[in-house]
Amino acid sequence: ALGEHPVCSDIYRRCRHHSRKTIRRLVETMSMILHWAPAWAGAPYLLNIVFPFVKVFKDSPQLRFEILGCVLLNWFQPWLQDLPGPPKVALERLEEMLRRTDEGLVIHLSLVCSNSYATSQTDLKQTVLWPLLQTLLTRVLPRPLWLQLWDHLIAHWSDP
Repeated sequence: ALGEHPVCSDIYRRCRHHSRKTIRRLVETMSMILHWAPAWAGAPYLLNIVFPFVKVFKDSPQLRFEILGCVLLNWFQPWLQDLPGPPKVALERLEEMLRRTDEGLVIHLSLVCSNSYATSQTDLKQTVLWPLLQTLLTRVLPRPLWLQLWDHLIAHWSDP
């Protein structure tokens, strides 16, 4: 083991409302990922991606690492191009999928963004879509639905 990665030093402060055991697991998993793929050290949102998997696979560090490695390698690899910012292509694709599914919702959200604090079409991505994507929907889906979604995504990994 290579030990704690330097990027993980502030996790204890940022996650102090969680148990020490959970934080220790989070630091361990983040360190494994960052030693394996150092480019992810530039992703300020990596903690948000890793955390739900730490909670789900709390008793298996190897499984946490392998699942996260698979997700990062198969789906999030293109995100590295836009670090430290959000993944532009993924957000454009997400907006297009949402537009095809519910154009009225996209129009409504765009209007809300433009009337509130956004200044352009790209702000729908920054204001609405990026917060959802960078937390892998953990803040909007109940745990059972989130687990069901990820069961589907892992089972159909080649085309999420």
